[in-house]
Amino acid sequence: MEEFQKLGRAAEVEQLKKELAVVQEYLPKKASTDDTARLVDEFLAKNNFTEKQFGQAMGMFMKAHGGQVDPGQANQILKQKLAGK
Repeated sequence: MEEFQKLGRAAEVEQLKKELAVVQEYLPKKASTDDTARLVDEFLAKNNFTEKQFGQAMGMFMKAHGGQVDPGQANQILKQKLAGK
């Protein structure tokens, strides 16, 4: 879309927006930041990890909740929670 916008091709931009809206209806919805933080808290309550075990914790968390959460967001929240423990 950005390329068409740079070229001033509004019709193509609008068409892509419509197509993207249709595709997004079928994509699974990801958890919000608050919901992701809640899932991380629940995960850490059941599992005991140190900050040095972040990679292992992230792997287990994503195995359990990968389809529900944004990986980047989960990574950041899990890293913060382990550092604060």
